Amino acid sequence: MMDRENIFNLTQNILQNSDDGDALSNNDLILVEHAVNGHLTPRGEVVLFQLNHKITNGEYEIPWFCGVENLTRGYADDRSVFWKGIRVEHYDHDFWQSEGWQKNMIEDAEHLGRICQYLEANCIAVNFDNYYKYGKRVN
Repeated sequence: MMDRENIFNLTQNILQNSDDGDALSNNDLILVEHAVNGHLTPRGEVVLFQLNHKITNGEYEIPWFCGVENLTRGYADDRSVFWKGIRVEHYDHDFWQSEGWQKNMIEDAEHLGRICQYLEANCIAVNFDNYYKYGKRVN
């Protein structure tokens, strides 16, 4: 188990090398927050150490939501889906977990990504209203 000083040094390095956390995924930012507040499990310490290694060696990449580039997911139970940091949708597939939810969520995320790309390519603001307005037109 790491002592508080080692954990503090890792979190400080992670934050310094990730634009004060702005370049971290939501889940990784929550991990750092838990570390700073002294709420890490032994497994969390391992993940924090791995995160620090990736950040330090320039190997860190934000994990995209459902593998769709530029899509990320909100904090914890928020379930908001963001395109380049802009909230455009709210997915609760994983909350309800009805039959086939994983496949449906991936397909919906891929469709959302295509719509957001379409909006950007046509100089239309990416937001929920435009996603809803143009969503049925883009396949």
